[in-house]
Amino acid sequence: MPIPADQARLIAGYLLDQFEQEVSTTKAVLAALPAGKEDYSPDPRSTPALKLAWHIASADQ
Repeated sequence: MPIPADQARLIAGYLLDQFEQEVSTTKAVLAALPAGKEDYSPDPRSTPALKLAWHIASADQ
């Protein structure tokens, strides 16, 4: 059952706003990764920073 065009535009606008916010947040998190500290992890069982950053950057693909 198709939805009316005005409702589709409303939903698309909402989703686009959410997506743009997520992109902004992801960019800020990745930019905060300090150079030279790519192997940092707070605990030996934790994922290293670079591996975690790669996961964040590629998770949406």
